[in-house]
Amino acid sequence: MEKEQIQMYKKGRKKNDVISNLLFVIKADICLYVYILLTNEDYILQYNMYLYS
Repeated sequence: MEKEQIQMYKKGRKKNDVISNLLFVIKADICLYVYILLTNEDYILQYNMYLYS
């Protein structure tokens, strides 16, 4: 009985590890995307100011 519970626990933990790894990757992608958007926005603003000045 105890062995089965330990195996179930290990299986559950493995599943959770996969899910948490996926979430971490997704969060990292979102952060990177937002960072690129913000830096590009600054770059575009600077370019527009250069054009119109």
